[in-house]
Amino acid sequence: NHPILNNHIANAVVVTDAAGERKFDKSKSRMRIDGAQCLAMAAGQRAQLLQDVKVPEYRMLFVG
Repeated sequence: NHPILNNHIANAVVVTDAAGERKFDKSKSRMRIDGAQCLAMAAGQRAQLLQDVKVPEYRMLFVG
């Protein structure tokens, strides 16, 4: 827990634009939301990285 990041997340207001995408709206937020935006961008980059990773597929052969 980080008090400044918690404060930024608490201040963030999420809106849906015309394309159906969710985004933070700084004009509707009471105070700073920069930390929340950075956290969302980092989470998005991590999710993209995990999608690009090829998980090895193992097959078993039973001989008996």
